[in-house]
Amino acid sequence: MLRKTFGCRPKLVKVFFVVLIIGIFIGTLFCAPHYLAYSDRAKKADVVVLFVGPDFEARKKGTHLLINEGIADYLLIPAHRRVSKVIADDNGGIARNEIPSEMDGYFQDGWVNPFEKDYSMVRMKGQKERKDVETKVLKIKHSHPKLFGNRANLEDTHSEVLRAKEMMDAYGLKSAIFVSSPYHMRRIKIIAAKVFGQKNYDLSFVPTPYEKTCGPLWWTDSYCLKWVMGEYVKIPWFLSYEPFLGPSGERTEGSLRTLPCAEMQGAKARG
Repeated sequence: MLRKTFGCRPKLVKVFFVVLIIGIFIGTLFCAPHYLAYSDRAKKADVVVLFVGPDFEARKKGTHLLINEGIADYLLIPAHRRVSKVIADDNGGIARNEIPSEMDGYFQDGWVNPFEKDYSMVRMKGQKERKDVETKVLKIKHSHPKLFGNRANLEDTHSEVLRAKEMMDAYGLKSAIFVSSPYHMRRIKIIAAKVFGQKNYDLSFVPTPYEKTCGPLWWTDSYCLKWVMGEYVKIPWFLSYEPFLGPSGERTEGSLRTLPCAEMQGAKARG
């Protein structure tokens, strides 16, 4: 009798672990979207940082909502390399005033002259004026390769966060609200923690409320399946390559981190 009892224990242990693993898998399956959908409470900040993506209109509506609530006075779109002074209107929209600086050469469809001293929106009247502005923008791009260069080897969201930090530093902005799709927010938070660090910046992450969210059976919806599985691939991918980059996103050679240029030159001189 005792032999039979003790002989059954290995089987019971196996069954227990199989049930435990299945339970963990099912729990993870149901909770997967919830982990990605990170959200902070919106609070006053210097700037709203808007990320581009497949449902950009829903994301823009989310930024309009924050701005109309008086949360921030500036809108930064890293992918467009643009910072705007924003003014809420009574109809739920916003009016933008482009803010020029030598770090910002945004130019689109002849509407924006980034070199106007009064920061006004103007229409280019002739080919010569348009050509002059394009020439100036090209000079700015050449002068600031980090801001305008294409970090082709980096994941898009990582490039946007890097550019957001560069532009915030250029304008002296220290607090920001990052706005994107609900299931994009966890990855943005992870990347921002690496790029901005833990000090000197006050960052919060607020998803747009105007984009579709996923139900308990999210894997049966092709839209949700694409979003969730894509994020769970991209997060490990970022964490795998990020240690091999310098603080501004360039690949290092021979070590995990590069020295700042001045320190490198000093080291060469001493050598």
